[in-house]
Amino acid sequence: MLSKEYDLVLANLAKIEVGLSKIYQCLSECDNFTEPVKKFWEEIAKEELTHAKVFNDIRSKASIDSSFQVDILIDNKQLKHFVNKVNSLVKEINKKDSNELEIYKKESEAYKFGASLEGDLDESNFLRRIEVNDTEFAKKLQQIEHATKKHSIIMINYSRGIK
Repeated sequence: MLSKEYDLVLANLAKIEVGLSKIYQCLSECDNFTEPVKKFWEEIAKEELTHAKVFNDIRSKASIDSSFQVDILIDNKQLKHFVNKVNSLVKEINKKDSNELEIYKKESEAYKFGASLEGDLDESNFLRRIEVNDTEFAKKLQQIEHATKKHSIIMINYSRGIK
């Protein structure tokens, strides 16, 4: 059985991933960007939704399988701060005058912005603070951690013109 606190942490982690997906989806629709860049952001947006699904699947399994154990060492206040940051960015990007934002003017600025988000998430070590007694979910959590690092590195390189 998943405690309310752990359930809230997992729900917040899913919210972060959905929020990142929304941000990246907006970047994928930017008229100033080339088609390959739009495709990149679209793929990253889809990956973030896949990450959210993992957190929701953990919540679901924990609610129906009493042998499934989850241990989370995450400060929900710190996590909530990150959720609020992502939600604020989603609102900012969705404003009508958002096309004036630097991240929409240059592809390199969008990559820097994305790298910053992914870097902040990775630096928070949220994923390293979750333990599950299920090898399939442990592997999925590790894949999310690696994907977050990979996203950051790719975006940093792209922002510098390295492809």
